[in-house]
Amino acid sequence: MIYFVKGNIFDSDADVMVNPVQSVGGTELRGRAVDQEGRAIPGATLSVSTGQGLSTKTVGFSVTDGEGRFSIPSLPAGNVDVAAGAPGYTTLVRKVTIPEMQFTVEGGDFPLTQVGVVSVNDESGIAGTPLLLQNFPNPFNPSTTIRYTVGMRSRVVLTIHDLLGRLVETLVDEAQPPGHHEVLFRPDRLASGVYFYRLRVGGFIQTRGMVLLR
Repeated sequence: MIYFVKGNIFDSDADVMVNPVQSVGGTELRGRAVDQEGRAIPGATLSVSTGQGLSTKTVGFSVTDGEGRFSIPSLPAGNVDVAAGAPGYTTLVRKVTIPEMQFTVEGGDFPLTQVGVVSVNDESGIAGTPLLLQNFPNPFNPSTTIRYTVGMRSRVVLTIHDLLGRLVETLVDEAQPPGHHEVLFRPDRLASGVYFYRLRVGGFIQTRGMVLLR
């Protein structure tokens, strides 16, 4: 049996196919990462997060296969943010509502825009706009990956701060080309607690929180 749900998975007019299955622990989200011509993007990263600010938590992660397809299992019901990105493309963030019943949700295509090409369809697809993604995993121990997108060649500074705003570590301080970047953060000498990571690209500054558990 297949149900078709219109307009309550993504904020669009597209039909979304929901295939009811017994998915242990939550709903599975499937889809594809494609370019503006509909061609598959292998190796794209997808992350799913809930909450805002210090309450932000990464609840799922996937990398697309050779056909651009991804599968993110065991997602909790409710509103989540799904971020898709790949080297050479701007990052696309979509609001998704996960149904309470344990479904497999066919999310359709996530169209990514190449750096230097302006898309009018997605707010997060504007060329030249940096974007800092939520680290994964979060909470973490002993390491976590921080991902971000740079819209044009710029000096990039990525720093770690404690709750008092004091600088703990500088992870990146260099000129970087446009595209999707990631940094592994392994805080061997830090105690458990809440920390912040801050991305500075020119006059752009974005900060997110993360939790280290020992």
